[in-house]
Amino acid sequence: MRTAICIILSTLIFSCAPHLKTLSFEGDASEITLGNDYTFTAELMMVTDSAIYVKQIGDKLKSSSTSSGKIYQIPYANIRQIKIEGYVNKGWLPAVLLFQFLPAVLLTVAASSAGAELSSGGVLLLYGPPVITYFLFSTSQPDSPQFAALPGADQITELRKYARYRTELDDEQWRIILQKHGQKAPKSF
Repeated sequence: MRTAICIILSTLIFSCAPHLKTLSFEGDASEITLGNDYTFTAELMMVTDSAIYVKQIGDKLKSSSTSSGKIYQIPYANIRQIKIEGYVNKGWLPAVLLFQFLPAVLLTVAASSAGAELSSGGVLLLYGPPVITYFLFSTSQPDSPQFAALPGADQITELRKYARYRTELDDEQWRIILQKHGQKAPKSF
């Protein structure tokens, strides 16, 4: 009996657990659109008061004129939009299907094989929670964080939350990082 209760409680806990993105030591991936409509994906390395420093990581290039994995300095005057990626979460869908919809289907099959017919109340009781959970989760997805060109001081502080280095680095630290990427200075856009 205790084993059955533990299994039921574990199933309930896993079906209700959020699948949120956790912080990592890397900067967040961001889609950066420049003033000339050039769009690329990059890791946000550092945010200063006048520019951002990014490491190109993506294949979403409209032009192949830049090298992947290089560090770039982009002044705010050249940026139209910065969109932080990875915060729209659909990781809840398998849990809803596995722990709510599938048990409802199995209970329906078991009831029909036993010769019982489900009333409309029984169907609502079985399939109501998965439908309500799906509706609530799908409508409560937050928008990806976005930042417009020439952000103010508050937006710069907010943007720093998504960078690998939350504070500005000194010259020696930058020299080491750039050396690891085979550069002497960040490339400019």
